[in-house]
Amino acid sequence: MSSNKKIRFGIKLKFVIAALSFISFIVITFTFFFLNTYRQVLETKLKEKGIALTKTLAQNSQSEYFLWLKNEEKLKGFLRGVVNEESKNKRNPQESIAETGDKDIIYGAFFDEEKKVVAKKATGDFFITSSKLTKLFEKEEIGSKIFKDNGKELMQIVIPVMYYENVSSSEDLILEGVMTAPESGKRKIIGYAVTVLSFKSIDDSLKNIKKGIAIYLSLFASISMITIFFWVGVVALNPINRLLLAIQLITKGNYNQRVSIRSNDELGDLAEAFNFMASVIEKSNRELEDYSRELENKVRQRTKEIEDMQIQLIQAGKLAAVGELSAGIAHELNNPIGGILGYSQFIVEKIKKNPEDVKNNITTIEKYLSLIARESQRCKRIIRNLLRFSRASKIEFEPTDINIVLKESIDIIASQFETKNIKFEYSFEKDLPLTQSNANQLQQVLTNILINAQKAIGDKKNGVIHISSSIRRGKEDEHNDFIEIRIKDNGYGISKENISKVFDPFFTTRKTGEGTGLGLSLSYGIIKDHGGDILLESKEGEGAAFTIILPVITG
Repeated sequence: MSSNKKIRFGIKLKFVIAALSFISFIVITFTFFFLNTYRQVLETKLKEKGIALTKTLAQNSQSEYFLWLKNEEKLKGFLRGVVNEESKNKRNPQESIAETGDKDIIYGAFFDEEKKVVAKKATGDFFITSSKLTKLFEKEEIGSKIFKDNGKELMQIVIPVMYYENVSSSEDLILEGVMTAPESGKRKIIGYAVTVLSFKSIDDSLKNIKKGIAIYLSLFASISMITIFFWVGVVALNPINRLLLAIQLITKGNYNQRVSIRSNDELGDLAEAFNFMASVIEKSNRELEDYSRELENKVRQRTKEIEDMQIQLIQAGKLAAVGELSAGIAHELNNPIGGILGYSQFIVEKIKKNPEDVKNNITTIEKYLSLIARESQRCKRIIRNLLRFSRASKIEFEPTDINIVLKESIDIIASQFETKNIKFEYSFEKDLPLTQSNANQLQQVLTNILINAQKAIGDKKNGVIHISSSIRRGKEDEHNDFIEIRIKDNGYGISKENISKVFDPFFTTRKTGEGTGLGLSLSYGIIKDHGGDILLESKEGEGAAFTIILPVITG
């Protein structure tokens, strides 16, 4: 596995994590407030209990009118009933046998009016200095405070013991907060009852509650996770996965996909929207296929029309070339036909005048007949080449020898060029590789260029057309050898502004009626169809050079 591949969290896991996070936040917040409130309730109950027990101590100390306030043993007797004390097993000091007093009160004491300890009792080894307990002694009312000692949280309760004048009996002695003070008479503080309460029971209670809550939360989280996981998978993800599968199938071309989700919620709306979209896509695809088939038929029909039109244009170009060559061809045919006619007439006259003298003139007659046969072959060759050039042939490509095509093209027009005093210079490379082409079309291209060369030379004296063929080698690591045909004349050339227009359809510099402007345009298209190229170099007044490049057959 690639180290750069990102870990993918599914929507189910994300939803479960989000839901559990939210639920956990709510539960933790509720638990915090619950524990805080519960602790306050427990502290209030602890305070109420401490006040009640401290009042009992104060009442007991008053029962004898504090006459024995200095009697430490008797006062300690009062404290033993309130302060917690454990009896240890002598054999096992760690084991408690019995427990007296209240488990929450770990310290009790009596102070006189001068805030000096008269009697005190503590649980176990608990110890606290008197100075920490005298801060609440200034008030003549019940006092309580929470403080810390050695890291432990404690609660102090102080009840002042009051003495009222004009009270005749001990039953009339007032315990502050328990009995109503008399309407008349002065009162004074004669001592204090003090207790210190531990928060251990509260802490133990909270600890047990926290354990219960932790167990409850673990069970709740597990059940919630399983429930949410199941709900997300069945209610949410299954429909989404079905939608995803349908989308994947549509992307592969199966446009008839529909999703059935019957739920009155957003997923149902999504499924309905998807089905509508799928039906629209399917309909559009059918229409597109119909349009595509129709377009293919039209393109096929139009392509055939273009091909037919191209064939017609090529044929028209051939006939136009034949038209331009007609005078020269007629002259070329006239010479051998005249010779044939003269020789045949001479033989006929010889036979008519003296039939018996034929044997004596047999050598002369054979000579004339040979000349007639030679000139007939010449006429046949001219007509054959002309027919081959002008006929509308099927466009088929086959291995072709370029040098043969060049020689046949020159044969058609050579005599006409001679009448114009235009000479040909040849430079054909031997053993040229073959090229895959249509010889008839290449002959048309060469004829068009040669006719243009003749027109470019015009009435210029000493006109020369140089024709060459050669092989050009490509790089050793590339199979790009090609055949190069170069036709150069010494005519008047082409102006700079017209060079870029030469191969444009219907462009011509000739007078109206002397040219169609399609010859070079058709030639350019034919060479491109052969996978080659045709280039032009010219300077006005210095002639022009056409270079035809054709690929060779490889392999």
